Amino acid sequence: MNNWRTWLIGIFLALPSLFLATVGIIELRDGVAVDAAFPVPNFLSNGTAMPKAAYRDAAELLGKSNGLDGDAQISRAESMFYAGDRPRQALAVMENGLGNAPASSEGWTYYAAMLMGGDPKKAGQALDQAFTVAPYDYFLAGMRARLGARLWPDLDEQTRDEVLRQARVLWEEPSLRDDLLPLLGTSEGARLMTRAYGQSPETIRNINRWVEARRRKASSQGS
Repeated sequence: MNNWRTWLIGIFLALPSLFLATVGIIELRDGVAVDAAFPVPNFLSNGTAMPKAAYRDAAELLGKSNGLDGDAQISRAESMFYAGDRPRQALAVMENGLGNAPASSEGWTYYAAMLMGGDPKKAGQALDQAFTVAPYDYFLAGMRARLGARLWPDLDEQTRDEVLRQARVLWEEPSLRDDLLPLLGTSEGARLMTRAYGQSPETIRNINRWVEARRRKASSQGS
């Protein structure tokens, strides 16, 4: 009887250590998966394009991460999105990631991009949420402006104001001006910049001159 009681007490005393060891193993596995996917998550955050195969490999590696690690699941969903995986699968992963990391502005921004083709109204709401949680994430300004330009009819007034602010940031912050080129490469983007600087024709002219100069430079380098 005493031996049985001693054995039971020993089990109870060991439980905290076993729990901590289990958590440690899960965290270690999660960290290994995230590290193995490097540098794709970093490039996703700063908008650097990569080959589709790199996104596919990153999605596979991040699939081994802890399902409760919201940031890792958001990176996995982004990788799936760019790898061309089935939209529903990528959306499910993104929704799981946002459920565990609801303050991720990057996650809400990419969620809007994923929803844009099938549910623009919901995409507009996701973009609004991205601004709500982090209105000044400058590294997302280009993507937010492009999304906002395309989703303009489905945005409320507050979100439109934020999109216009993003468009102005792209011009007023020299380090972000390269993001103007893909934005102004679409009719929606050109209209957005006109809305942003409708009261300043001189600024519009300066933007047009800058874009033309960049295009001439790119053309001369390519020839």
